[in-house]
Amino acid sequence: MNKSGEKFGIGLFIVLAAMSVSLISFMTEESKITGFVSYEANNLDLLEFDDMKSLGYMASGNYYIDGEGIVYWTDDEDKPAVAMVKSVSESEKSRHIYIDDEGRIGYVLDVNEK
Repeated sequence: MNKSGEKFGIGLFIVLAAMSVSLISFMTEESKITGFVSYEANNLDLLEFDDMKSLGYMASGNYYIDGEGIVYWTDDEDKPAVAMVKSVSESEKSRHIYIDDEGRIGYVLDVNEK
C-alpha cells in the first residue's frame, strides 16, 4: 500500500478543516476581527469617564482630547481613541494633556495658544 497518498489526504483534510473553522469564526463575529489583527474602536468600545479628573486612572502618557470628549493616545503613531469623557468644559476641549505615573493630569502648553 502507498502510505504517502494517505498522509497527503489527511494533511489536505486538516488544512481544509482549519480554513473552514477560521472562515466560520470570522463570519459570526459581527464585523469584529479577533486574534492578532486589530480593528478601529468605535465609540461603544471606548472607556467612559464622567469628567476630566477621572482620566488620572489611565496609564501615564500623552493624550489629546478632541471637541467631542474623545481621548486619543498620542504616544503611538496611530493615535488610537482610548476613552471618552462625558462632561468636558469648553476650556478642556481640543487640548493636549499628560498623565504622570501618580495619576496627575497636566495640560501641555502650546506655544501658539494665547
